[in-house]
Amino acid sequence: MDTLKPGGLLIDVTGTTGAGIERDLARGQAAARGIRFAEFYVNPSRTDLEDVNALIESGRLQVDIQEVLPLEEAAKAHAISGTGRTQGKIVLGVSS
Repeated sequence: MDTLKPGGLLIDVTGTTGAGIERDLARGQAAARGIRFAEFYVNPSRTDLEDVNALIESGRLQVDIQEVLPLEEAAKAHAISGTGRTQGKIVLGVSS
């Protein structure tokens, strides 16, 4: 929030600041600094996900991946993401 000037806009995509109390804390901090706060919800459709996949496949959208773990290591992935020190996405692989 230190990078936003008074009158700036902090946008929260639902889920990025955590649940409930963290979002309320962010909203309060923004208000105290004269920063506007907005949130929105995303409900992707199959078409949306196919469009994103096409962008990735074409190389027009690149996603940094830090680590790929098997689904069985979901707890480890959660712990890694909780450190706040990731340098990319953590992907859970599902065997077919």
